[in-house]
Amino acid sequence: SGPIDYRFLLTFGAGIGLFDRFDIAVGFPLAIAETAKFGEVSDSDMGMTDLRFLVRGRVFGPEVGGDGPGLALALHTTFPTGSDTPYMSDGAATIMPQVVLDYRSSEGFRAALNVGFRFRPERTVVDLTIANELRFGLGAEVPVGFYGFAFTAEVDGAVSFGDSAYDEGGISAREVPIEVLGGMRWRSG
Repeated sequence: SGPIDYRFLLTFGAGIGLFDRFDIAVGFPLAIAETAKFGEVSDSDMGMTDLRFLVRGRVFGPEVGGDGPGLALALHTTFPTGSDTPYMSDGAATIMPQVVLDYRSSEGFRAALNVGFRFRPERTVVDLTIANELRFGLGAEVPVGFYGFAFTAEVDGAVSFGDSAYDEGGISAREVPIEVLGGMRWRSG
């Protein structure tokens, strides 16, 4: 079977903030459906993926409810807990240090830019080699104006440093996956 066209993940997670400066979180992603070809469910339509941990610390920034820019450092790690089913695991631990710049207003507007470098094992999927990658993201949250609701938008991407035999040198579009997300968030209190 070929690479996955679509995958739906359900992530169980928990996190805790410490001393208004640190955040520790764990995520357990579960693939609940995927397609290997458009519209056809694959043989591996459900399974565990790699366990995720996050440690993040604020270097500077406004207090809760304040205005201004902020800077945080984060460390993302994964552990190879995913099933042996294709594309469910990297097969080894990964680590990604990250720098996060953000701005927040007391009215609830937030914007963030993050850049990190993910160290991961090299793998070849069909004719594409995936290896270490530069990760980037941009996001915003705009309050709706009532009951703690806000619209959210995110763009996340990566530039892989794998050398695929079928590429003609340089970076091709297929080595730069980009994901665009939108949604709504509710915050109590």
